[in-house]
Amino acid sequence: MSLAYDENTVLTPDQVKALELYEEGSTKESTGLMSDAIFCYSRALRLYDNVERLYRKKLNYEYQKELASREPIVTTTAKLKNLNLNNNDGEENEQNTKEDEEEFVTQLDPCWLLEILSDDILVEIISILILKDPFAHISLSHTCKKLSQLSFNSSAYKQLCKIIYPKQVYSESALELNDITKNQDRMVKNWDFNWELMLNDRPFIKYHGLYISKVTYISEGARESSFYAPVKLVTYFRYLRFYPDGTVFKLTTTDEPNQIVPQFSRENQPHLKNSFISRFQLEMDGQILIKRESEDYNFLEELEIVSLGYRKFHRLNWISSSYINEDGEKGYFTLKKEKPFNFSGVKAYHKI
Repeated sequence: MSLAYDENTVLTPDQVKALELYEEGSTKESTGLMSDAIFCYSRALRLYDNVERLYRKKLNYEYQKELASREPIVTTTAKLKNLNLNNNDGEENEQNTKEDEEEFVTQLDPCWLLEILSDDILVEIISILILKDPFAHISLSHTCKKLSQLSFNSSAYKQLCKIIYPKQVYSESALELNDITKNQDRMVKNWDFNWELMLNDRPFIKYHGLYISKVTYISEGARESSFYAPVKLVTYFRYLRFYPDGTVFKLTTTDEPNQIVPQFSRENQPHLKNSFISRFQLEMDGQILIKRESEDYNFLEELEIVSLGYRKFHRLNWISSSYINEDGEKGYFTLKKEKPFNFSGVKAYHKI
């Protein structure tokens, strides 16, 4: 018999070996070595068929042990209770009640900004912040309930609409059929002069960041025997960055976002392999058509702007990916392995 990870659990040698193999498989899986991971899992299950439950029990034990070793968090109120507050005569004051402590804590950090400035001044500050730094505007709205309400009042929605929609690049048919104009005071009539409703209902492309699609799938290798076939986990990324002049910068690579984002601009296109500069057009219903021409083919990609929970127009879903050859024949690429694009804001991109 062999002791396991705590003094109350006793494991057999087979269980210990199975647990070690399962841990090794988990490590290999996290590094992308799926073939080796599956091999380790199979050996572990042959030794002990309930090894997964054993592994989870060990993880839980280690987590609880780590929590117990952490220092407790001391709140401000608890710290005040430990203070030795003296009166003017130097004698210990033993009459600090709970109400006194709470009143003292409340007075530690008053929100002077909200106390001193009127709502009109705060709204003016917010309007400047929307222009200067959209990310700071969002952060400010998260600080308290009052600033959240002021950050997204009717004037803020109006300002956001006038910033966002004139930069959208619509197709000629969309411009004609929907009478689209850069004058948003005219456009808002279609939403009963409700700026908030227009912003929430009318899809738009975001320029202060990029859209990222992470594609992951398992590829099987050549079968070496009737019982064992090697597999590998394939992961790559698709990046899209739109510009208000109607161009979109595209890249397909295995490099992680932290490597690509700092250098992902069309000016660096010659230095990024498998990158292309294409043209795009937006329809009123949120469909995006991306076109790229080469010597022999014209490539067309159709995407749809959708919301993701409370994040408005955050995702691009695939509709189709096709090509037209020099003879005018059209073919389609499979989208079986493709994943949607999710928007990621980049502070350095918002001034373009």
